[in-house]
Amino acid sequence: MRKLVIVALSIMMLMAFVACDDNAITRTVIADEEGFMTAVAEGGFYSIAEDLSLAGTDPISVTKDLDIALNGHKLSSKAIINVAGVDVVISGGLLDVANGTDGRNTNAINLSADSSLTLDAVEFTSNINGIFCVNQNNNVTLNVVNGSSITAKGPYGIGTNASEPDPSQNVRILIEDSSVTSIAEGGDNTAILFNVNGGVTIINSTIKADRQAIVARGGEYSFRNSTFEVTGENDIVNEYLDGSWGQGNEVPLAAIVAGNRSSSAYGNPTDMELENVTITLDC
Repeated sequence: MRKLVIVALSIMMLMAFVACDDNAITRTVIADEEGFMTAVAEGGFYSIAEDLSLAGTDPISVTKDLDIALNGHKLSSKAIINVAGVDVVISGGLLDVANGTDGRNTNAINLSADSSLTLDAVEFTSNINGIFCVNQNNNVTLNVVNGSSITAKGPYGIGTNASEPDPSQNVRILIEDSSVTSIAEGGDNTAILFNVNGGVTIINSTIKADRQAIVARGGEYSFRNSTFEVTGENDIVNEYLDGSWGQGNEVPLAAIVAGNRSSSAYGNPTDMELENVTITLDC
């Protein structure tokens, strides 16, 4: 009898422990496209239980905090995704945006002011640019972590959008244990373009493109235990070695381009620290 009492008490204690677990997250399962649009509109914690394809082509606007666990499945969208003033987390699976013609200089995901996006163990592919911080870039955070990858068929894997220096701009990008690759046809591509106030931290990661792995036109940079690779598979090998640079990635071909040679734009100072960095340039 005494043993039975002990077992019963143990079960009751275990049930109480589970009920008091503050780390447990209750997620609503998204079953179809209608469910996904409801999640975007209402925000909250969600998951998918199987591959999900979104057929709509109108831009998807995320205006509420949203956390989606992919559970090893693939979420496919034909629409561009705009994140406006909210925090978005996508984890544990595949995310694909296929919008229109391959290779266009259009962004699959746009982050505007006061937004954050975290890709946690996500394989993200895009037939256009990957992720861009747009609309003045005020207080924007992008985290690509935990074995995530970004592969873009557009000219840029990750980018920012600004010409004049503005102290109110603050974009912070973290890439850790992950990779960013641009594979735009013709080789005129850059994995990361950063040209605003803020900074980029890259740790234990691989950054790869054909023209530039990263263009750092202003900002603070910390690169540790990472590889920057440029294939040189294009015809733009000897341009911009002298004279003013152009817009965006209209700068010399190199694995890492740091600083600025333009009197009309991108006036932010550039600070860069490298530790145990490998640079590969095949051209």
